[in-house]
Amino acid sequence: MILGIDVGGTTVKYGVVAPSGEIVEKEAFDTHSWDESSENFIREMCVIAKRYTDKYEITGIGIGLPGLLSVDRRSIVRLPNIPILNDTAIVEQMEKHFPNIPIGIENDAKCAALGEMYFGTIPDLDNYMLITLGTGVGSGLIINKQLFIGGRGNATEIGHIPVKTGNTLENHVGQQQIAKYCKELLQNNLFSDSILQNKELSPFVIFEAAKAGDRCAKEVFKHVGELLGEVMVGIIRTLDITNFLLGGGVSGAFEFLIPSIKQKLEYYLPNYYMNDLVIMQATMKNEAGILGAASLISAGQSQQTISA
Repeated sequence: MILGIDVGGTTVKYGVVAPSGEIVEKEAFDTHSWDESSENFIREMCVIAKRYTDKYEITGIGIGLPGLLSVDRRSIVRLPNIPILNDTAIVEQMEKHFPNIPIGIENDAKCAALGEMYFGTIPDLDNYMLITLGTGVGSGLIINKQLFIGGRGNATEIGHIPVKTGNTLENHVGQQQIAKYCKELLQNNLFSDSILQNKELSPFVIFEAAKAGDRCAKEVFKHVGELLGEVMVGIIRTLDITNFLLGGGVSGAFEFLIPSIKQKLEYYLPNYYMNDLVIMQATMKNEAGILGAASLISAGQSQQTISA
């Protein structure tokens, strides 16, 4: 059994994962109930983890983290939503509690990409990028079945790529930003008949309206798809890959995103790329965090990353 820990800005999720990918037990805790100090946070993490190592034969602990890590995957560099953990030697501290259990850490989006290869349901995944669309935008890149982490360990932070508006991709297609854009559209007389008028907006609410045929909702996802498509053109040209998986909560609107994504790709890319282009939804969905973290142990992290 593997213990997967998904550390998020809101919750910390634990799951015991069987070799088949089945999560046999899981629970979640409030992230900010532990953030008195980095020492307290890691101590609480270890207290919970020990419950599982006492109960199951745990062969490794994998941890997904929402931010930048050291290239040797021993320390946290920066977690924007959990700043108390910045510059923390997390692996060294946890090894004091679990000296005989391998511990691996990785960026959460990169975990999700690796998890799709080990526990996902799409066959023959060798070269692809997984893009996570949620509170923010993250991504992980697999090249020849190895996780690419870049020269300094933090490659493929595509959410921070500037787009034509002068802002970053994440500042347009994160969950809050999608709701904000929809609110702006609703102030236009063109969408005065929208069923979204006077509703509390979220990507899910907007998606439900799009399924009902609402023009404003469809325009929102057209906008998101166009921005994603433009960034994906750069990714394809730079990395020479044509396989993409979309994950995260916003990817639930896949059917409304894909037309404008493809429109941008068709405009900028020759047939060399377009003939082999594959864009699919990721398969792990709500379990991507736990399964992705567990995949670090399945992969044997130190042998399965490309750092330069």
